[in-house]
Amino acid sequence: MPISNFYGMLSGSYFRSRYRDYTGVWRNRIYDNRFMCNVEGGYKPNKNWEFSLRWTFAGGMPYTPYDMDASYAAHRGVLDESRINAERLPDYHSMRIRADRAFHFSNTNLILYLDIWNVYGRKNIFSYTWNEVENKMEEFKAWTNSTLPIFGLEYEF
Repeated sequence: MPISNFYGMLSGSYFRSRYRDYTGVWRNRIYDNRFMCNVEGGYKPNKNWEFSLRWTFAGGMPYTPYDMDASYAAHRGVLDESRINAERLPDYHSMRIRADRAFHFSNTNLILYLDIWNVYGRKNIFSYTWNEVENKMEEFKAWTNSTLPIFGLEYEF
């Protein structure tokens, strides 16, 4: 297994995204995750096969919490406007793995792949919503909350 058959990349960033509202108060923007990290890598044992993975981690996004007493009384979600983007969702993380099989022709390539998203089934929270029927706050999960296999075909010419 020569080391030249492996590849990889590590990236990370730390940032702040804020604004000053009309009253002069500094507030977090909705995409102020503060930090993000990606680890990607793979292994190509020969020209026909490739195996790779990607792991993503991001700090929780800010959100405006509900005023719970007002929400219960109104039977709808009432945001606490004194705490705009003052709370944070839980951190986000997910892993993808992929296997590719290439078929080479004289001037083209055909690639079959299996890509598995959210390998370890993390239940990432995307936001909180108000259930008006049950009159309670609920977690709204990101669409990739279960392990999702994706089969694909790529044609290169």
